[in-house]
Amino acid sequence: MLCLMVSLLFFGGGFLQSQTVLLNENFNSMTGAEAVPSGWDNSDYTCAAGEVWKYYNNAADNYDGVCLRFNSYNSSEGEYSVLKTPAFNISVPVELSFMYKNPTGGEMIVYLNNTVLDTLTNVTNWTEYVFPLNAFVNSTDARVVFKSISNSGSGKAYHYLDNVRVAEPPTCKKPINLIASYVTRLLSAGNSTPEVTTLPLSVLLFVKYSPVILSVPTLWLSPLSILLLSMG
Repeated sequence: MLCLMVSLLFFGGGFLQSQTVLLNENFNSMTGAEAVPSGWDNSDYTCAAGEVWKYYNNAADNYDGVCLRFNSYNSSEGEYSVLKTPAFNISVPVELSFMYKNPTGGEMIVYLNNTVLDTLTNVTNWTEYVFPLNAFVNSTDARVVFKSISNSGSGKAYHYLDNVRVAEPPTCKKPINLIASYVTRLLSAGNSTPEVTTLPLSVLLFVKYSPVILSVPTLWLSPLSILLLSMG
């Protein structure tokens, strides 16, 4: 299967296909002065105020810079902390995605408003979760809700959350194990011997299962360049 993604960059200009993004938060702009980003809500809890979902930054535990963490370890069994995203309106099919880790800290229930999407437990390593929200098209004031419940566990009894996103699904599936196969350029229109070189990127070909070699005359190549990627 061949999936072609083209971005033509002419002398610093260009164009890209637009995608509806309703929420995109990686928490990396937080400094620790605030517990959660503006518009997020962590005010619903029964655990101690210091243990709720809030800013956390420790390279040994983080996924991609700053994340949020609920401290199940210091909370009694059954105590909870609820984290809510800012509200958004869903007018087209979108999906929710986020990174999550919870080695021994009890369950986390994921909702869209009052509808349960899933219950997550015993997630030892950072894992991406994706939930299609097609059934919620035309919903207004929608919020993603994360309700973490303590089991008063030992060890890594914490819940970690990062890279929360609500957006239209990509038109092409996310490439996995990409390998740069060939970057070629003809030295001149009359020279058939390719020269391997580093070129500005303007065209991406994501080729599944097999590498492809593409030779383009220099006349065509300027101002375009071509990078071929093979999906393993």
